[in-house]
Amino acid sequence: MFSNLSFTESGMNNALSLLLNLEQYEYMPGPDNDAGVKIFLHDDYKRPLMSDLGFAVAAGMNTLVGIKAQL
Repeated sequence: MFSNLSFTESGMNNALSLLLNLEQYEYMPGPDNDAGVKIFLHDDYKRPLMSDLGFAVAAGMNTLVGIKAQL
């Protein structure tokens, strides 16, 4: 699946950048016609609780996120 990522430096020049194709034309119509993604970073060994945590990014938007590891 995915491999672990590690970084030795921080800052914009060393950032992870994602370009996501949401293919909004394939969404089914419903009461909420919103499109986007939900971002949630979690430990490999913990079950992600997407309904409780994370943040949404609307389609067509740019978002910058800063993170800091808590040991």
